[in-house]
Amino acid sequence: MPSFIPEKPLLIFPSLAATLGLEEATLLSLLDSMTQNTQGETSRGYDWYMLTQSTIEANIPFWDALDIQRVSQRLRDLGIILITSPPYAQSHELRFAFNERAITALHSSATPSGNRQATIQSNRHLDQGATLLSANWQPDTDTLNTLAQINIPEHFIRDRLPEFVHYWRERAESHRTWGAKFVQHIKRQWTHHVAKTSSAIPLPSKWQPSDELQQQISAEGIPSTFVQKSLHRFSLYHKNSGAKHANWDMPFFSWLKDDWDKQDAPYLEKKTSTAMIPEWRPDKHTLTFLTVSHGIELSFIEECIPEFIHKWIEKKAIYSEWGTVFAEHIIQQWRFVQAGVTRNPHPQIISPSWTPSHDCIELLCVHSGIDKQFIKDQTAEFILYWTNRAQPMHSWDNIFLRHVKHQWKQHYERQQTTSGSGRTKDRSLIDDLTDTSWAS
Repeated sequence: MPSFIPEKPLLIFPSLAATLGLEEATLLSLLDSMTQNTQGETSRGYDWYMLTQSTIEANIPFWDALDIQRVSQRLRDLGIILITSPPYAQSHELRFAFNERAITALHSSATPSGNRQATIQSNRHLDQGATLLSANWQPDTDTLNTLAQINIPEHFIRDRLPEFVHYWRERAESHRTWGAKFVQHIKRQWTHHVAKTSSAIPLPSKWQPSDELQQQISAEGIPSTFVQKSLHRFSLYHKNSGAKHANWDMPFFSWLKDDWDKQDAPYLEKKTSTAMIPEWRPDKHTLTFLTVSHGIELSFIEECIPEFIHKWIEKKAIYSEWGTVFAEHIIQQWRFVQAGVTRNPHPQIISPSWTPSHDCIELLCVHSGIDKQFIKDQTAEFILYWTNRAQPMHSWDNIFLRHVKHQWKQHYERQQTTSGSGRTKDRSLIDDLTDTSWAS
């Protein structure tokens, strides 16, 4: 061996480098080499390996911690490895598993035992149809024809294309059929549009709350005589208000609750104020009010429920109508997210000196109940992660908002575990592996 080649060379498969990328293939080969003679910890069908900083530096002296973090996360995003450890640049350790499960059943006879590189290449071949959404993605003819068949105007489709591309590029998820995703998105938007325009009507002259709402009112303990008086005032006011709603139940219920809370009749039994509980969920009327009257996506509302519950349990607050508090919280959050897209029509790479806006911090502190110091502590890691990815975004405030909420939720759950039984939180490992919402 020549003197200028003092050590064993790296083994990199050209086909693997062509498929994954040279850096990804290099790291994958090194991970394979470092774990060949190591017995992994078997859990949930995967063999998990823990590599320390000293081991990694000894085998990969040509990359620093940020490079290891960047390339390992790229392998994770491609589905080649699974990672449960924190970002490497922060934790200086890498706990991972090779993702062989997807192809084991299909290729157990064709793939020799222990031939991990062949397994990975086969797995990548099976998943090659899943791609990230490109910045200039356009729906194809078949997708447009599908939407045309349900009478959705083309201008409506084109107007919502930028929002669709923005949303999925920020989530950085791969899918095989972006056309089908787009059809679902447009259908949902069209339903909201129709509900707000075509179905919205003035209050009918002899309008009465639905049977379902009347049952809800009865459950609230509000006397029928009081309901009729409030309904009379409600009808007189909206006779000339010009307001239109697709469903008048929720506006009336809010009006009635406000009347009931303000009335001066101490002998009437009001609904008892209660504390927030982990099992709390908004009722159907609240969801209808938010989705139909305000056009807020149901998926967005669902994402905010855990954060809302954590905030008010921690504050130990007591209210008689949690639905109203929740609706105000969601409307505020939705306005901020929508404004972020509007203010930043052109995506930009994050700046090393970036800081969250005053509105973003206020929303996290005031409306989500997150400690200000905790928010400050997340900023450096957030900037480091997105600097490494060099991915432009429309609104870094919105991405940071989701990141901090995710971290705060985990922080809260760890506190609950510590103060409870002391054992590890019962959470599906698959949830941990696939949960990248803090960085989407």
